[in-house]
Amino acid sequence: MMVLLLLTMMLQLSSSGSSSGGVSTSTTKMNPRRRHCGLKISPLVRNNRLSHKVIIGHRGAPFHLPEHTIASYRLALELGVDYIEPDLVSTKDGRLVASHSLDLNDTTNVADVFPISRSDTKERNNNRTGYWISDFTLKEIKTLRVRQRYGYGKNGDTNFRTTLYDDVFTIPTLEEIINLLYNW
Repeated sequence: MMVLLLLTMMLQLSSSGSSSGGVSTSTTKMNPRRRHCGLKISPLVRNNRLSHKVIIGHRGAPFHLPEHTIASYRLALELGVDYIEPDLVSTKDGRLVASHSLDLNDTTNVADVFPISRSDTKERNNNRTGYWISDFTLKEIKTLRVRQRYGYGKNGDTNFRTTLYDDVFTIPTLEEIINLLYNW
């Protein structure tokens, strides 16, 4: 059985536990003008010859559980997705964590945990003030709890996403996501 993870492109991961950590490498000739990262894209994906429609769990199953949590990715797998696609952001100490937004205000309890003095204004976001992931270490990020981005009534939204699981889950690291897939 193949377990697949879509990071920035669809990569073929084998659950057989090869010595390269399950990532297949390619030795095919590439266009010399294009860089090749050494990872092999599944021929079924490259040639668009899948016998069924591909279902991608982007951010896991965010309608049911807060996005980018191990529970949300697990639920997406249990619902039968072919791929999960986490958005990855680097912390201050260089660790990759799953989050769609660079501003922790959007999806966590950061304002309840850290003082306003930890917030910062970033030019890259139209001088918007926020709590930016890149300003926190992984240890600090792990003290936060994830909240549903668009719960019923938040920001005038009425899409009925449940907020019952707000403040229950933590932000996962890339390693935790890979461990979930490896043990799936």
